[in-house]
Amino acid sequence: MVSSQPHVSIIILNWNGWRDTIECLESVLKSEYENYHVLLVDNCSQDNSPEKIKDWALDKLEHQIESALPQFVFPLIDKPTPLWELKTDGSRISGEMLKNDLSAQIPARSIVLVRNHENSGFAAGSNLGIKISDFLFPTEYIFLLNNDAVIEPQAIRILVDYLSHNKEIGAATSAIYAYTEPQKIANLGGKLTYWGTQSYFTNSNGQKIRKVSFVTGCALMVRKNVLDKFGFFSEKFFFGEEDFEFSMRLRKNNIPMACVAESRVYHKVSASSEKLYQNITRKKFIHVFNRVIDMKDYFSYPVWVAWKWLILGYSLFWLTVKHRESFSTARKFVLSLNKYTHEFDNARKATVEKIYQEIGL
Repeated sequence: MVSSQPHVSIIILNWNGWRDTIECLESVLKSEYENYHVLLVDNCSQDNSPEKIKDWALDKLEHQIESALPQFVFPLIDKPTPLWELKTDGSRISGEMLKNDLSAQIPARSIVLVRNHENSGFAAGSNLGIKISDFLFPTEYIFLLNNDAVIEPQAIRILVDYLSHNKEIGAATSAIYAYTEPQKIANLGGKLTYWGTQSYFTNSNGQKIRKVSFVTGCALMVRKNVLDKFGFFSEKFFFGEEDFEFSMRLRKNNIPMACVAESRVYHKVSASSEKLYQNITRKKFIHVFNRVIDMKDYFSYPVWVAWKWLILGYSLFWLTVKHRESFSTARKFVLSLNKYTHEFDNARKATVEKIYQEIGL
């Protein structure tokens, strides 16, 4: 059965979130689909995550596993769980594991734990997992899954079945439900606007399949040949924006996308961003900075400048009226965004940290 199924590489990133990741893995390993490998990329966690995850795989974890969705997590899978470990050093992958015959050694439904040497961000970490999976396995589909999500057992199978029977579709997203309110739809994909924004669909209207122009990176299955042809996730961004930019790129190249409503995933919305950006002003800054940098590639320069000032004007309103920041703080926020979006063409970690330091955020 396994050999007859298209191979899926499931890419999961972990950064200081081993509890969420273990809960996610327990749900993934209960999948009805069989021909997959999990590429778990640890982005240089500081909370001992790799050791905790290895302890879990060996049934030596001293902490109790908890879940608000026990029907998808319990009973826990039998241990030990097959797990291989790789370490990276810059762009070089080290270890005896990367040999030509490695894929024959790693059975389906196993985990490859990739220990990144730095926190390279969501896009770069995901791309690292994709590159390693490409080296090891004959992958047809990449399934990008947030570590703070729980999936239903049929979620992967439904996406693969849909893409296998609809060759024109380049990428498909699951229906995303709120983890804490599992009857509430968070999004069913969405649509891109010509104003450089996206809106989410939150009502299926009875549709099992919905064509979309925006796919969320929370639970996204992409054909590997689409990634090979049109590029992996943009590493211009350290955190956030990669799914928006990827959707823009697919739309620009006339690659259809869809949401498959019967593939259900439950997401702890914003868990990752809250770890990075506990200050709401910092969070707003990186969101606007990402988007303005992104749209440089999709608007002509005069249109980009005019559009940018509309966005900055709304940000001023949002900070002063909705968030009740002082006008002087909001003004500094807007002027800094204007300056740095002209000065930089990326929102990588070093860029963002330099800006935060200079403006005191």
